[in-house]
This record gives sequence, structure tokens and C-alpha cells, in this order.
Amino acid sequence: GHVVRMTMRGAGHSRDLCARLYHAVPDADRRAAVDALLRVTARVAVLGFSLGGNQALLALGRSRGALPAGFLGAAAVSPPVDLAAGAAAIDQPGNRLSQSYFMRSLRDSYAERQRRRPDLYAPGRERGLRTVRAYDEAITAPYHGRTAERRVGKACVTRCRSRWSACHSNTQDST
Repeated sequence: GHVVRMTMRGAGHSRDLCARLYHAVPDADRRAAVDALLRVTARVAVLGFSLGGNQALLALGRSRGALPAGFLGAAAVSPPVDLAAGAAAIDQPGNRLSQSYFMRSLRDSYAERQRRRPDLYAPGRERGLRTVRAYDEAITAPYHGRTAERRVGKACVTRCRSRWSACHSNTQDST
């Protein structure tokens, strides 16, 4: 068997290749990777960690009727299944240390992108943002042409739960 690692476009080391901000909604890259792999191997399974896990579960829910024949299934490790609930939870007083660390990393990431691509990103938008919701409203949603509320709703895996059992039975048939 083979293992292929895919970093979300604009995340991690791929920042040098793609200046775009990444978020939970788009899944064209994942679909393209699965399709490319199925051209060279008969079967593919997807494993996603954190936001990648969210993407794996969304793929099952969104693609229920169009899963490729060689697609075996997907597994998710620590996915943020409900992004709105996760954002609200990290804002709770008992999570201030985690929130502070996470928000600092988001602000630093945006500032780095802005330094690299001032033609794409407005300076200073990250300053003073203390919550995930504030970051989504000020940065993520506007750069992706939607409101934060609509973006979080589209990325909410809980909307796809009813489709998982159908996906599961479809993938079992193809093994």
C-alpha cells in the first residue's frame, strides 16, 4: 500500500506555495487528490486530523451519491465537528490559555501572509482580535466572500451526519 500526505492549501509548509488563507469549507483539493490517486491505485481511504478530519467527514456528507468506486471510506481524528460550538468553547474563561495561544498563532499567521503578499491582505486587520468569532468576522469570512455565520454553517459537519450511514454502506459495497 501507499500513503500520501496532503497539507491543506495555504496551511503549514504549503504557505510558500499558496498565499491563500485556508478554512474548512473548500474541498476541491481533497477531491482532486483522491481522483488523482485513483488513477494509479484501485482503492483509496482518507484520514484527516483536526480540520483535515472535518474535511474528511464533510466529503462523505457532501459526496454521498458521487463517491468514486475505489473510495473505501474516511476516518477523522479530533475533528472540530461543530465549528460554532468549538469557537464558543475556546472563548470560555477556563480556556483562556488555549485561546490566547490559538489566537496569537492566527494573528501571527495573518501578519506573515500580509508581509508576504501586501497586495492580497490589508495590514493590521489582525490587531486586537481576541476571539475566533472576531477573527472569522474580520479576516476569514471577508476574504472568502461570505459572512462568518454562513461560512461556519457550511463547514458544520453536524449537517452531514444523517448522510454518513448511507456513505458507510456505499463504501462497504466497494471493498
